[in-house]
Amino acid sequence: MTIVATSRQKPWLEKTLKAVAGGKPVEETNPYAPWGRAPIVPPLGPKRGKAFLTAFTAGDWIASKMKGKDLFLSKCHRPFGRA
Repeated sequence: MTIVATSRQKPWLEKTLKAVAGGKPVEETNPYAPWGRAPIVPPLGPKRGKAFLTAFTAGDWIASKMKGKDLFLSKCHRPFGRA
């Protein structure tokens, strides 16, 4: 869940830092708004898992398509500029 949160926080943080660097007071920037009900996708190997998608719980097929064959590894490395 941390990598998903990071992928949502990074664009907000970049925009906020650019605004502050441009002279805007931090109090006038938009606060970060987290999800009300965050999705949860626990991987159980490359072909199994469950996914809670705010409105319903999905089974193996949807969970495996969401997390991919690499079990989120590419998503973990992308925000940090790693291949």
